[in-house]
Formats: sequence, structure tokens, C-alpha cells
Amino acid sequence: MNGGVMEVSSDFEYNKDKDIILSQKQHTLITVSDQNTYDQMVQTFQASQQANDYKDIKGVSYSFENNDENLSIDETIDINFNTISSDDYHVMVNGQTDVKGTSSPIISATKTKENLESMGFVCDMQ
Repeated sequence: MNGGVMEVSSDFEYNKDKDIILSQKQHTLITVSDQNTYDQMVQTFQASQQANDYKDIKGVSYSFENNDENLSIDETIDINFNTISSDDYHVMVNGQTDVKGTSSPIISATKTKENLESMGFVCDMQ
């Protein structure tokens, strides 16, 4: 991304005693410095069809907003792990889990933290 800034954050609600994630809110804010890059980014996000893909998944909400004045894109994905099916979650993460076919996705908070930190993210569990 030429001359742009991408900020990504994920907030997790988790049950410490059971070491499971209950919900996740992922927020991505992209701000670019020129109109051409902005137009290409908006077109890419709109073509991805995530809003259409996610709208029918129980337990998921998706929002995407673009701001022409600030040349920014704001995307939020909320996942409720008590509501989403394991199969739907498996599809959302492009098959990167082993939860397919189980009744509901049980995601370890500790393993998630370790995985994110191994990728260079800073995690603060409270």
C-alpha cells in the first residue's frame, strides 16, 4: 500500500476459567494518501462481497464504510461464538481451523494469544 496506514485491532471476550473465546470484534481502518489508491481500495473491498457472504451467517455482523473526504476505509466484523455454527466459522477463516462438523467452534483464548503473538501482534489479556 503506497503512502497508506492500516490499523487492525481485534477485541476478544473470553471465559478465563474455561479458556474459550466467546466473541471477537475485528476492526480495520485503512487511510491512504492519494485518490487513485483510495478508489482502488474501495473497489477491491466492494468486489470482495464480504458483506453479502456474511449477512446470512447467524452470529456474524459486518460493516464497511468508506469516507471520500478522509480517503479512509473502515471495516468491522463481529463474531459471536455462542451463535455461529462451526461449519460457518470454518468457511469464514478459509478452512484454517479444525472445528468443522463440531456443534459450535470452541476457540482457545490461550492458543489464540500465542498464535497472534507469534505473528508479531501485541496481546493484552484482562
